[in-house]
Amino acid sequence: RQPKTVHLDVSPLVHQGLDRFLFSLVLLGQVVDSSGRVWRRCEADDYRIEWSESSSTIAKSENYKNRTGRNAFISYLPCIRCNSPKEFLEDLLYRRKTTIPVHIESFVDSDMFQRAFQYLHRRNSDIGKYRYTAEREKNYALSLQTVVSHCAANTDDPSWADVKHYVSFLSYQLESMDKSNFCVPESLECLPGFKNFVLEFMIRMSRDFSEPSINMRQKAVAIDSSELDQHQLCRTWEKSDHPYLFFNEDRTTFSFVGIVIGENGHLIDPANRSKDLGQVMKAALREALLLQKCNLQEDYRLWDRTKRLSILGSVMGVPDCSSWDDPSYKLTSDNMMKMLAIETRFQCGIPVILLGE
Repeated sequence: RQPKTVHLDVSPLVHQGLDRFLFSLVLLGQVVDSSGRVWRRCEADDYRIEWSESSSTIAKSENYKNRTGRNAFISYLPCIRCNSPKEFLEDLLYRRKTTIPVHIESFVDSDMFQRAFQYLHRRNSDIGKYRYTAEREKNYALSLQTVVSHCAANTDDPSWADVKHYVSFLSYQLESMDKSNFCVPESLECLPGFKNFVLEFMIRMSRDFSEPSINMRQKAVAIDSSELDQHQLCRTWEKSDHPYLFFNEDRTTFSFVGIVIGENGHLIDPANRSKDLGQVMKAALREALLLQKCNLQEDYRLWDRTKRLSILGSVMGVPDCSSWDDPSYKLTSDNMMKMLAIETRFQCGIPVILLGE
């Protein structure tokens, strides 16, 4: 048979049994499970082991060496170190690296990345008449620095997966924004600054939707910490703000969920009206939206079941929500928001893990 390449992605949280497993796989060429079943490795296959190095995993390796008098088996394997986006960017900025790996070059040159970069680069300017062009930014340091600086709120050193998910979500939404009739230059007269308003929300949502809830980097976990400590959340859904602007299934119209705009154009937390989340629109746009009968003071938590189903149907493209409504299911505002978040992540190819009773 044809040789295969097998990719083993080892989580930073996995330590127990890893040394024995790799030794059996690499040197003995076989793995035996608890029932005595043997799985043999084909010598023609190529195995690539991805192991995330962090302060926690380094500490675990040092502890293993102190207890056993030898290094962890993985330290004897030939390795190629993959720099994080921040480390790679520093190499570019300080001229320590002059060549760009092919996989990074193709990623940065992709339409997905370039669309996100071009709009992020123009975030503080008027983009009412701007549309994405296929022209590529060849300054890779500028491109990466712009995207990475916007990427993650809870870390200054995002992973490549964080960057990819952020860019994937943002680019998908921006492509819909460019096609929307409400964001074309012809709409500037009746909706001044609306495209900038949409861009601001897409940037906020991209960070929210692409950021993992569980801390997988383990930079500050003690060596003797419990398993529970190692799975602490970066944030919780209930304690986070969720003002969302969703594109409906037609990718042209919008659904406003949790968006409350004060008289000064600032975004307000509907759960705490005294909490100011910053300015998101100018007075002229606010007045224009009010003339269009947009409710900018609506608390989504007070919506009835019919309204919640209507929003779900618009975003997911189900015209008659009553046909799939199960009266025995308690559809709360929180459940509705989570469904919308899951659906939007699926659209952009971002992994979703569902946990529950």
